[in-house]
Amino acid sequence: MIRVHWQDETLWVRRLVFRPSDWRSAGVPVEQLAARAGLLIADESATPRAGDFWLGCSPLGGWGDADPAAVGWACFVDAPLAFALLWVAADLGPRRTPAARVA
Repeated sequence: MIRVHWQDETLWVRRLVFRPSDWRSAGVPVEQLAARAGLLIADESATPRAGDFWLGCSPLGGWGDADPAAVGWACFVDAPLAFALLWVAADLGPRRTPAARVA
């Protein structure tokens, strides 16, 4: 679990959620971040829950009753910045911000 400040909220991140096809060039770093920071990973078919950080995708089943103050979300354009923030918050050292690709 890592603590980040994103969009005026302090979040305790437990799970990274992303669409693997959008992160072909960054898929390994996202999974590496999760592994090294002790985070779970999921794709966009997951049900949103507290502690999620959604990178460049939205839940296929909708947001449901997820608490917006407990779930982080970065649009596709902001996802590389969010990834860099998560990397630094996990104290994994400097890393070049990956660029996501559209399939």
